[in-house]
Amino acid sequence: LEDTIRNSREFRTILFDTGDSLEDTVREVLRHMGLSVDPEKSGHRDGGIPLDSETYILEITGTDGGVSHGKISQLDRHLSDAESEGYGTNRTGLLIVNHDRKNDPQDRRLNTENFIDELEERGFKILTTVELYKMLCAYERNELTTQDVIEIISTEDNIIQFDDELTETTTSFLSRIDNVKRLLSGLFQD
Repeated sequence: LEDTIRNSREFRTILFDTGDSLEDTVREVLRHMGLSVDPEKSGHRDGGIPLDSETYILEITGTDGGVSHGKISQLDRHLSDAESEGYGTNRTGLLIVNHDRKNDPQDRRLNTENFIDELEERGFKILTTVELYKMLCAYERNELTTQDVIEIISTEDNIIQFDDELTETTTSFLSRIDNVKRLLSGLFQD
C-alpha cells in the first residue's frame, strides 16, 4: 500500500512538473500502465514506445504556456536520429506536454491553432499530461487495460483525448490518501 501511495503522489506530479523529473515520471506512468518504454537517449529522444507495428518516439516537455513550434521541430529531429540509428520500425512522433503547468489542470485548454497544421503534416501526435493522468486514473480503477491504452495512443487523431473527466483536485486526492494511511495505521496499532 505504501508503494501505491508513493506512486500516486509521484505520478500526480506530471500535472505540474517540467524537465528531467517530468520525463522520468511520464515514462514511469506509461510503464505502470503496462507499456514497454525504452529509456531516454540524451540529446536524441526522451524515450520510445515500441509496439508490434510501430514505434513512438517521445518528446516530453513541461511549459508555463502552450506548445511551441520548437518542440515539434525537436521531435522531428528525434525521429531523424532514430532513423539514422535504425531504432524502431514505422516511427511516429509523440509529444507529451504538460502545458500551462502552473494553472489548475481542470482549467487548462490546449490551443492547437498555432501548431495543428504542422502536427498533421508530419503525422505526429500530442498527448497532454492531463489526458495521460485521466488515463492513469481510469487504469487504476480497472476501467482501462494496457490494450485500451495502446488503442487510445494509436488513434488516427493527431490530438489524443481520453473522454473521462478529471474530477478530483490535487488537494482532495491527497486528502483521500492521507485518510487511507491514517485508517491503515490505526488497524495495525494494537
